[in-house]
Amino acid sequence: MTNKYPDHFSGKRSLAFLYKCYKKPKGRDITLQKLAEYSSNTDYKELSLLAEHFTVNELLKDGDYQKAAQISKSILTDHKDSEYAKFALYNLGNIYYYYLDDKESGETYFREFIEKYPKDDLVNIVLSTLGEAPVEKDQIEANNVSENIFGNYPNLFNPVTRIEFSLPKAVNVKIEVYNSIGQLVKTLTDNYMETGHHEIEFNAKGLASGVYMYRIEAGEFRDVKKMIFIK
Repeated sequence: MTNKYPDHFSGKRSLAFLYKCYKKPKGRDITLQKLAEYSSNTDYKELSLLAEHFTVNELLKDGDYQKAAQISKSILTDHKDSEYAKFALYNLGNIYYYYLDDKESGETYFREFIEKYPKDDLVNIVLSTLGEAPVEKDQIEANNVSENIFGNYPNLFNPVTRIEFSLPKAVNVKIEVYNSIGQLVKTLTDNYMETGHHEIEFNAKGLASGVYMYRIEAGEFRDVKKMIFIK
């Protein structure tokens, strides 16, 4: 599938499955070797970018922050209009701010992220990292209830993150976490909650590193957001 449909969703999903298979029995070196085979193939533009994205995840997990930053900068420079440029910019902010002890550079990348993607869900997480108040989003009216979902913090996380939200009206809230291939990982809550601010903790201990999605249902309100777990 990866060779036949390299720039189609099915090809990218197949690479995501292969990535998961490489990791389990063979370890870091083989995983990075296989990812390098795809990332170096110029005929596979989308798969090459996805392979580089996965490579950054592996390097972050292993603490190779300089190499992760180098690849993220390459994605940002050479593929600035791709969907992966956003994650590369966000990763650079986190790498410098948290791991390379260069908060000035980290903040510069975060400010660029806010400027380029002002409506992205990750903006409020970035603002929280910088100690600033979240941006108010357009209210979503559903059954006379308007929910503010601030997102999860921290993001990147290892292994615990907290999902924050506020309710202007008491409703039943259900939050489910899914992995990158759509499998339900955990139901964090499915309970009636009162008006006000709430935080729900997600502990990814025992799970594989990678991108996870969480789905929030609050009354008639629905939303899905991404979070990134690295070991």
